[in-house]
Amino acid sequence: MDNKFLFLLGLLGAVLLIIYNSFIMGLIALIRVDFLTVFFRIISSTIFIILLFVFYSYLLKEKKNIVLFWITIIIIFLVIEVLKNIFKISRPIGIVEETGYSFPSRHAALAFGSFAIMNLRYMKYKWAFLGVAILITFSRLYLGVHYLGDLIIGAAIGYYMAVFIDKKWK
Repeated sequence: MDNKFLFLLGLLGAVLLIIYNSFIMGLIALIRVDFLTVFFRIISSTIFIILLFVFYSYLLKEKKNIVLFWITIIIIFLVIEVLKNIFKISRPIGIVEETGYSFPSRHAALAFGSFAIMNLRYMKYKWAFLGVAILITFSRLYLGVHYLGDLIIGAAIGYYMAVFIDKKWK
């Protein structure tokens, strides 16, 4: 993915965060159905994401790539935690209960950070990795626990951090 494109997505997310949050949340509420709610709760769960990362580790095979993957995940996790405590933006009231702050989205950052690492090693499967990252990220909007801007900025942070860490690792 082109870095300029992702940067523009981040800027768009910031604008959407300020202007269109209520409108977008209302549109999402109109498309909620039970089976999608169950599906998105599952792929948004901590256990699913841990299992996904374990599966990604298995695909990476080489010890140095596995170590890079987990170091990247831990760094992204910690950076997002710091940012959440700096901005302290409350979550929207969703259909599931979540604690903590909304901005930026940890799920989106971790999903797109893991996508970046996997994509750099298995470009042949980039659409599968991207699809998983998008589904995890969208699940947070669908469940009503994040604003769109939280997700776009979180995804951009995760992606860029992973690419940066990968380049420094080599």
